Amino acid sequence: MRIVGHAASLPRGPRLRYKAPVSLARRVALAMTLASFIGLSAWELSRTPRHPYMDLDNRFSDHFSHLNTARLFPRLGLDIWRVPLREVLSRATPQDRAALPADVVCSDCIFIVPGWSKAVLVNWPHVRRPYPPGDLVLVAPLAALYHFTDISFTAMNRLLIVLFLFAAHLGLFLLFDALFAAGAFELALPALLGASTALHWTLNGFYDGALLVPLVLCWRFLGQRRGLAALVAYCAAAFLHYRAYFYGPWALWALWLIVRDKQWRTWGRAGWAAAAAGAFMGAASLGTWILTLPSMIGPPMMRTALQSTSWEANRAPVALALITAALCLAAFAAARAWLDAAMLISVGAIVTRMPSGGHWYAVSLVPWLCAAVGGRRAPLVAAGRTLAFLFLCFHVWREDPLPAWIANLVTR
Repeated sequence: MRIVGHAASLPRGPRLRYKAPVSLARRVALAMTLASFIGLSAWELSRTPRHPYMDLDNRFSDHFSHLNTARLFPRLGLDIWRVPLREVLSRATPQDRAALPADVVCSDCIFIVPGWSKAVLVNWPHVRRPYPPGDLVLVAPLAALYHFTDISFTAMNRLLIVLFLFAAHLGLFLLFDALFAAGAFELALPALLGASTALHWTLNGFYDGALLVPLVLCWRFLGQRRGLAALVAYCAAAFLHYRAYFYGPWALWALWLIVRDKQWRTWGRAGWAAAAAGAFMGAASLGTWILTLPSMIGPPMMRTALQSTSWEANRAPVALALITAALCLAAFAAARAWLDAAMLISVGAIVTRMPSGGHWYAVSLVPWLCAAVGGRRAPLVAAGRTLAFLFLCFHVWREDPLPAWIANLVTR
């Protein structure tokens, strides 16, 4: 297997097959992503509110939960990851709720902070914060805007989703730019599935699409044997979301490149500064994950098909998972795609141990699904990744990656 469009791969260099100028491919990628971002953002900002949350399905709350946690961080600090928020905040009383604006609604997640003019709405208040600090950094400007101005809850939810759309489209541009420049046509179906999944859940208020930027860059840097850049990009992804841990094999390969080639010998001040930034982001992610881990241990919060307590109910899904894994590993072995084989093992090990699993978890695998590869065996790699992705979507996370959700843009 070769990572297309890059100076090196595992273990050989690239093989470009697309003959058109890269600039043309880049223009096409840019036009596609700009049209999508402008169209979806205009829809989000101009549509008539049917629910204050302003997400596509009118029921998800992650976007404003990140916003309000960012508001709380200067006051609570690391306690966000040490203590469930319901233990440090005062739940709104019926009198408090009656005094709130009509669009501030949530069944069991409204809290009052003394001295604050706006209530705090956070989901999952019974567990420690299950996200790393990067999500707070992402929404910090909008959190300040909401906290210090009179902007309404509904209007802020619109802006949050547009922010997440921008982050997701930036990642999609990098992804399509690589695919078009490489002529990786075997990834046309994976790209469709990946883009559909990312945009669907971004419109529902999930910021997981922001992972595309650092992880697509990580893959690109791995192909160029730029171990430090790849490792820093991975640490940025882990700083944004714990589900970047799926990509542990990429981080290990980046570290191996650094050690094997003794790349630190060529680092100047900028290189060491980048290494320090990567170390900080990685430590912040891992440190907060350790703090929140006690909330993650125990019965699953949202069971997946592989987490049934009954062996009779679990036998068929496990058997299907093993068969799928064997087929994928066979495809990767035939293509000598050892990094993809390691990714499959990493994803499988984490998925079976995760305490929850929702439809939107599929977004975190889009960078792997669509990472450009080359060579005669590239279709085998694409087939293995697609099979693994579809199995997880349909049989674990109950997600339909096809773009049927587009119809909801008219009805909602």
